[in-house]
Amino acid sequence: MRAASDTATQRRARELAEVHLMRVLIIDKDDYNAHRELAQLYMGQYRFDKAEKHLLVAAQLDQGANADLAKLYALTNQKEKADSRGQVALNYYQSILDRDPDNLDIRLVIAELYVILKNYTKAVEVLEDGIKLKRDDRINKKVAAILLTAMLEVPAENFEERLKYFDRAMAVDPRNEAAFQYIVFYLRQNNPVAQLVQERIDKALATYDSPTLHLLLSEHYLREGKPDLAR
Repeated sequence: MRAASDTATQRRARELAEVHLMRVLIIDKDDYNAHRELAQLYMGQYRFDKAEKHLLVAAQLDQGANADLAKLYALTNQKEKADSRGQVALNYYQSILDRDPDNLDIRLVIAELYVILKNYTKAVEVLEDGIKLKRDDRINKKVAAILLTAMLEVPAENFEERLKYFDRAMAVDPRNEAAFQYIVFYLRQNNPVAQLVQERIDKALATYDSPTLHLLLSEHYLREGKPDLAR
């Protein structure tokens, strides 16, 4: 009952937010923030057509909204549009970064755009430069996430190349819980990669006693019929 109530409450809150933002646009049809917030609201509801409508207006008011359009088109598998809007946004945010190279928030936006454009090397570079300027956990986590995304772009059979990306990700963010899910998958393989993976799991546990990794390993050993190890 509580879960249902929370869902109804959340739905009502979204409806009220939509009504409020629409009223703002009645007063000022060029309110940039209202268009962007409505777009985010619709994106969360998978109402992509409505989100696109508001982001197209927002992009006319401020080029920065092209980053949101690029994300929308990437989500809806419209690669040509995603690339086009992503490049426009990239140029815009790069001009800001050139003036303010210590701006970590802008670096994060640029990195996300490079990921949309599938240029993982550049995405990592812009964030690693940020780490040199000022170490920040957000930067470390983002670098690791991009490296793991890049890892998944490597063909699955080329596991040694994938492990290079994994190693780089863990070097930057040793407590990256998402990385553990990828690595335990390879432990199930009946090939040389299992031994390579085991070495990395041992190292990970020595660095950080992750509850997530222990849980994943217990599930793995149960599948293998090794209840003592699972326990």
